[in-house]
Amino acid sequence: MFLFSFLLTGSFTDFNSANAQRQVNLSIIKTKPIGHNVPRTPVRPPVVYLDGYTLTFESHADFTLQVVSFDEESVVFETSVPSSVSEVQLPSYLTGEYELRLYTDSFLFVGYIDL
Repeated sequence: MFLFSFLLTGSFTDFNSANAQRQVNLSIIKTKPIGHNVPRTPVRPPVVYLDGYTLTFESHADFTLQVVSFDEESVVFETSVPSSVSEVQLPSYLTGEYELRLYTDSFLFVGYIDL
């Protein structure tokens, strides 16, 4: 009985922690030509997780982060994120669904978040 209860508790712990931190799916939009005719490695969006109001980034290049309101189609939060920063705290007054935009020199990565 003890083993069954341990396995059951462990399952719920994993399930709850997986729900707390969600990966943000990002699409890629090229904003300006790269300037090379040589084939390049495919561009991959940064890996971003949302846990409450905290965005966590795996290794990434410098970018500008924008949170855009669907209702007003306006930028409600913007910050520069250097490659040395792995977390950004979003303002707690934001509630609802937003578009998340990450701008680099040549690309825009777009995803959706629900706060």
